[in-house]
Amino acid sequence: MIVVETTVLAYLYLPGGYTVAAEALLEQDSDWASSFLWRGEFRNILAGYMRRKTILFEQANSLQRDAVS
Repeated sequence: MIVVETTVLAYLYLPGGYTVAAEALLEQDSDWASSFLWRGEFRNILAGYMRRKTILFEQANSLQRDAVS
């Protein structure tokens, strides 16, 4: 089991400089745990992307649903 912080989860869903590393970590061990607060933190990251007009609300909503599942 790997305990990850929200930014690692975000890199799986939002391309960035560490996306490849996050994907490799998931391949290494897919049994992840995170803080109960990760959902709110992830929504905050998505809100930042929306403020910068990088993604639309519909995309953020879809990413949130995918991450929860």
